[in-house]
Amino acid sequence: MGILTSQEKNYVSIFIKPTIDLTTVLSVAEKGVCFAMGKLSYGNPYYATILGRATEKLQSTNVNAGGDLDNELAFHIADYFAGYKGKMLIARVIEADSTTKILKVVKNSDTGAMELDQATDINVFGTDNIMDWEDVAVDKVVEVVTTSLISKKHSIQIINKDDFLTIQLFDEFGNEVYKVEGGAKYDSVDDNGNPNFIGNLYDKKVMIVKVNPNNADYESNFTITQTFDNGLLTTSGAKNYAKALEVMSNNIEKCDYYITAGLRDATTIQSMRGIGYEAKALFVCDVIGNAQNDAITYKTTLGLGYEDIIYNWNRGKDNFGTLGNLNVGLSGWYVGQAVRRNLSKLVGDVEFRIEGIAGVDYALPRVKADDLPVLTDEQKTELTDNRINTVREFNGKLVLADVLSGNPKEQTTKLYPVVEGKFFIDRAISKIMASKFFKNLNEAKSFITENVRVLLDRCDRNDYFNSDEDVRYSFEVTKKDSDTIVVNYQYVPNGVMRKGIVSGTLTKKIEA
Repeated sequence: MGILTSQEKNYVSIFIKPTIDLTTVLSVAEKGVCFAMGKLSYGNPYYATILGRATEKLQSTNVNAGGDLDNELAFHIADYFAGYKGKMLIARVIEADSTTKILKVVKNSDTGAMELDQATDINVFGTDNIMDWEDVAVDKVVEVVTTSLISKKHSIQIINKDDFLTIQLFDEFGNEVYKVEGGAKYDSVDDNGNPNFIGNLYDKKVMIVKVNPNNADYESNFTITQTFDNGLLTTSGAKNYAKALEVMSNNIEKCDYYITAGLRDATTIQSMRGIGYEAKALFVCDVIGNAQNDAITYKTTLGLGYEDIIYNWNRGKDNFGTLGNLNVGLSGWYVGQAVRRNLSKLVGDVEFRIEGIAGVDYALPRVKADDLPVLTDEQKTELTDNRINTVREFNGKLVLADVLSGNPKEQTTKLYPVVEGKFFIDRAISKIMASKFFKNLNEAKSFITENVRVLLDRCDRNDYFNSDEDVRYSFEVTKKDSDTIVVNYQYVPNGVMRKGIVSGTLTKKIEA
């Protein structure tokens, strides 16, 4: 009796440690990614082309000598990667009425050999375009559209060996740039029994592949290699900036900067500004003009009355040897140097974002075709008032003369580095918040509070805030309604005004 209430028992217990959900860990964003749009020799215009190095061949921008202003983007890409080995995202701009070719594998009725037929055009944009073609029924043995639209010399090789297809793209030098392989038949499987039909394996950003093994001309074994000296793309019509802006909208949150990089279409630049500002990416805009009045007029014509845009004016032509004397903007170079400077002193994952890049430490790696005229004090003041940076010669080097070095008339001329730091904090806080959106509100609030505190402390140690102030920054994280968290923060930015005054007195006393 009483065995259930009075008998002593030992129950084994095991403490199970809570599982760490790695999907909720705050990931560190890639730093220094730059966005631009313009002319590329390859790339699907429906997606951003991701560059990890300077891949574009430099060509003249001198229209009178057979060049093209659109070639300027290649110089900006080269300048960016000369300063920073990072990443660029490019929205490829192609004319709206452009077409390319559908490659079809057919059997030659005379020789019986399998060969490529390229008689069919397909629209890049508009009705029945390259992206819609994926859903069109296959007609011939194999059909391919290279959606990367390579506009220069390249080759394609199609090999079918015992019903296993391999399709390769090669550049003008014979280097493989893309390869997809898989079974030619719909029910094909690999050695492990996994489906491997090639129609499910291609990357449609590069090419779309369709196969019809039931076609009367289908053969299990053939090899086709063909070279296209001038690519397959035919361009016509006005440039399709709308698609490029759509690509920018889809990718700008991955980027810290965006640049004009030779783009001159004012309406598109204004649209870029609206997209980039929402993502708190910093805008670096090239100013166009041979004379100072032209440069100021151009900047004014853009109608961008915001004080956080960095305007750079390259006055005078650069000497590019065989390419001629060209006036190439500074936006790509500026961002490459800015990112290099930002990452030179990291505190945790906080970049050094509070100083400009003017000075001989960031000399411009170009040779001017002619001597630069020395700016008068009046010209310097006018550029400062219009917030336009330009180049000058200093100790035999070309450097960027920062408007902050002038005698500013308004407080707004201090804003470049302050805004860059502010944008960085805004983006960092938004990433902290986004990483916990799917958790309950109390857990999210606690996580955000702690991580914002760490972020601002690291910014403080990186001199973002005025060290002379007792309270340099403060923040508050609150819940609003039942589904919203709000982060409010305030800080006193570090002073960025730079002035230099040289004064002296010479007295000579003459005694009889």
